[in-house]
Amino acid sequence: MICLVSCDKTIPGQLMAAARLNIPSIVVACGYQPGGQFRGEHIDIEDLWIHAVRRETRRNQLSVPELEEMSLNAVLGPGVCAGMGTANTIPKGGERVDRRNRNTALVLISAGLLILLYKLLGFFTLSAILIIGLGIYKILAYEENKSGYALLVIGGLMLLGHHLSIVVGIVLISLGYFFIKSKRAQRDDDYLRRQNLLESIKWDREPWGLRSMSVWCVIGEIRMDLSLALIESEETTVIVHGVIGDVNLIVPEELGLSVEASTLFGQIKIGQERRSGLLNHVVWQSPHYSESAHKVKLLVAYTVGDIDVKIL
Repeated sequence: MICLVSCDKTIPGQLMAAARLNIPSIVVACGYQPGGQFRGEHIDIEDLWIHAVRRETRRNQLSVPELEEMSLNAVLGPGVCAGMGTANTIPKGGERVDRRNRNTALVLISAGLLILLYKLLGFFTLSAILIIGLGIYKILAYEENKSGYALLVIGGLMLLGHHLSIVVGIVLISLGYFFIKSKRAQRDDDYLRRQNLLESIKWDREPWGLRSMSVWCVIGEIRMDLSLALIESEETTVIVHGVIGDVNLIVPEELGLSVEASTLFGQIKIGQERRSGLLNHVVWQSPHYSESAHKVKLLVAYTVGDIDVKIL
């Protein structure tokens, strides 16, 4: 049996009828009465009652025609009274009980999973995973929130510091991939090579010479303003790889640019295109790349990275 209920009298009445008949039943509570507008403000049946009572007690200056106009706009369709009276508190109470039961189930499941993970992984590793998860959530939920990346780095360092072999493995994989990519992308051997544990390049304040280069680092900060670059050849290939990095590039619109960027964790932003979270990969090329007098091919890859390419 399906029971369609609305007011504070029909709800208990139909519940008692269902119990008396002792058959499977579904009780469906209807929604609120749709209200209207009066003098540019929302109005419903409860507002009408309040103004009517105030007029009877001479605390309101609304005239009878104004109250009549208000009554015509207070209720525009079927449903229960919009005020939080008995008609609404009964179904709302049922919703709160159902929500409380659901929340209790989620808490029990989460507690059980945490206990299992604690036994399998240990407290330090579990804490690092939770911090990484919180960082990913902040990155996805708040695009401009840098704290998400900070949590991601802290959790990653905790996780990797607790497992030194993993750190060494990631560094070796990143360096090997860098050598393979450099060999394939650089057309000849006449290019700048830089491999360091820590790297800081800040070419964004005065003119500088741009030539093909391959840069790798464990932790790095790269800042380049290509509008200040003195480009030495028609085609230039710039490879920037590493484990953890922050890359910021400024590119003039007239420069032909081709970008291939990837991160395991982090964010990539090229012009209006944006990727964040896990396993990010972006391939972008300026519309006039083939016709440009100077072309720059940029290959960026980091395990954890924040890559930002601004097009002027």
